[in-house]
Amino acid sequence: MRYILRNIRLFMTNQRGIYLLSIAAVMSSVFLLHFSYSLYQSFMKEKDAQSVEADWLGVELQDLYTQQGDPNDSDYQIIPRKGTKYVTIKDLKRLLKKLSEEFQKEVLDVGTEVVVDNVPYICWFGVENGEIVMSKFYRDNITMHSLPEGRFFTEEEYKEGLPVALDEAIMSKSQKTPYIDSIRSKDGKYLTIAGKKYRIIGKHFTYGNQPIVPITSLPEDYPLYESIIFDFEGTVNSLLYTELKDAVEETLGDHASLPDMDLPDMDKIYLYNTMIIIAVLIAVVSALNFVILYQYFLEKRQEEIRAMRICGMKRRRAVVMFLAECVCLTLPVYVLSVFLYDRFALRMMSSFYSYVDDHYSLKLYLELFAIYYISSLIILLGSIWRRLQGEGRMRIGGGRV
Repeated sequence: MRYILRNIRLFMTNQRGIYLLSIAAVMSSVFLLHFSYSLYQSFMKEKDAQSVEADWLGVELQDLYTQQGDPNDSDYQIIPRKGTKYVTIKDLKRLLKKLSEEFQKEVLDVGTEVVVDNVPYICWFGVENGEIVMSKFYRDNITMHSLPEGRFFTEEEYKEGLPVALDEAIMSKSQKTPYIDSIRSKDGKYLTIAGKKYRIIGKHFTYGNQPIVPITSLPEDYPLYESIIFDFEGTVNSLLYTELKDAVEETLGDHASLPDMDLPDMDKIYLYNTMIIIAVLIAVVSALNFVILYQYFLEKRQEEIRAMRICGMKRRRAVVMFLAECVCLTLPVYVLSVFLYDRFALRMMSSFYSYVDDHYSLKLYLELFAIYYISSLIILLGSIWRRLQGEGRMRIGGGRV
């Protein structure tokens, strides 16, 4: 231990410039390590505070209908008002064409209600290349849980808008509904919808009082009711919200709106990520600078290293000794850096970043210490080992050892 301390003292006096640069490298890497963690903590807390767990967005349609009957009864009807311009299937298609490919890739399915014969038909579908397609997610959901008889639509049937339908599955006579009975053929093979005969290919019990048909099979001038729902693969973010909001305003105007949502600011997230990455990279560069400076210090001690090897010191013991020197050299600097960061820098950051704590726990500091020293010692171990390996063969006078 005395020998190690003597070497450090000689390093401080004989290589003062290199020593001060080494101290600066250690302090800067420690500061930046803790600074990057503080930024990360602030980012995660702010993200949690602003996060929205919703995985869907609903476009509200503003136009009103005249309602007749109880919405829970089978004879419930909604009647378009004369002189009112409603959002139609054609408008919906225009909206979908405005959405980018990136947006469409995030969409799981889209749902709306189409007013057919004064009855709201619930339609769920997908979107691909700006076109309405069959939703595989909706198909799988219906097939697994709500299709006791027959099959679902094929992709070709949906694309071509063929007149095929899923009739309601009647589990008992009390469940029979007047509307479905009025449009079903006597042989039970067809439904008359929008003036066309729809072939029944299956039966469902998802919704009462209405069949399920491809929205592509209905006339484009048929109006929509209440809302257009977009389900997404993941959670909603500000990019998805902003794009949909702009598309709705451009294509549907005053007839529809997207409710305000408190969403994370993607620009701020990008800025946080960039700052964290830069801070980590600078910390790594600072740590590598210390390794390079210590390599220079070892270079100045070549004669001493050769003498120790001649006297029989094994490489492993030499590596341990040099690592111990590094620890003794950097540990006080690390502790001082953490103390200054905790007492001054962290409190200053907490005044600028509301989600940064003004004090960290001892456990957290120990975890950061372990990360710093384990990574640093691994790098130093490789560097010192290579240096000593280069001294494996040494010339003494005219011979070899």
